Amino acid sequence: MVTCKEPLRVSIGNHLRALLQASVSESQRGLVEHAVQAVCTDNLDLACTFIERTTTDKAISLTDEALAAALEARIKHREVRKYQDPSKTVRSYNFPASNPVASPILMSTSFLAVILPHYPRHFNPNHAASR
Repeated sequence: MVTCKEPLRVSIGNHLRALLQASVSESQRGLVEHAVQAVCTDNLDLACTFIERTTTDKAISLTDEALAAALEARIKHREVRKYQDPSKTVRSYNFPASNPVASPILMSTSFLAVILPHYPRHFNPNHAASR
């Protein structure tokens, strides 16, 4: 929506006035002002509609350009990898071996030896059967 109708009306009026006054005689100057007012009033909504449409088209064009690369990547991904139900996929979390904290603790057997006695039924499915 055009929020500057009054400045637009003034600008149209000034341009029309300058064009018409240069081409008419001194005796017709009063008619110029009346014609300028009539033309401005009649065409202000048309000019606002034109500005709105032009702005909308430009915004759509810029948005399409900005999203083109992401859209192309999605299309290529969809062609390569078909849809998978997220509830049926298993997520695996790979801890890097170079992690100085996680690697020695999680990968060592001494860590498992300390943890397993505290949580036997979680880590040992045969625990309940052995009792």
